[in-house]
Amino acid sequence: MRKYIILGLLIISNALIQAQDHEQSTLHYKKNAIAIAFGYAYLPDGVKIESTNEPGYFVPSIGIDYIRKVSHKLELLAVVDFELDHYLISGKDIIRENATIVVIGAMYNIIDHWGVMLGAGIEMDKHHELFVARFGTEYGFHLSDRWVLSPGIFYDYKDVHSTFSTSLALGYNF
Repeated sequence: MRKYIILGLLIISNALIQAQDHEQSTLHYKKNAIAIAFGYAYLPDGVKIESTNEPGYFVPSIGIDYIRKVSHKLELLAVVDFELDHYLISGKDIIRENATIVVIGAMYNIIDHWGVMLGAGIEMDKHHELFVARFGTEYGFHLSDRWVLSPGIFYDYKDVHSTFSTSLALGYNF
């Protein structure tokens, strides 16, 4: 699992080196942002612990994101998401209880305000630690010079299951 995280960090480092171009010397925007995100993850293989229903379960989450703008097109991300429920992965008898997901990644802005994200990290709770590869997209609606509202859609590939999630983040640029 560590080799995947190291590989991801090497890819991000390479992107940073390549992003140092003439555009960076003319940047006039804030380079840092912090955001709080509220979302739901859909677990196709998840079931509520107290239930024997068919698989398919929604888990609420809250997250804190740190964003560092490297250039107009490239941003580095550190994401920490907290799942606010416990559930069972059907067919695998794996219990997840208030899991914390930590992902380091990069976002490439295809056009102004719209970017695609790729990252790697770990999901942990008191029962298991799982490797996470996250893919997603966000669109930022600028409310002012400093405030941004960003809806997003993400796919998390994990060692034993995958999730689809949506979020709404409120960010502050500084």
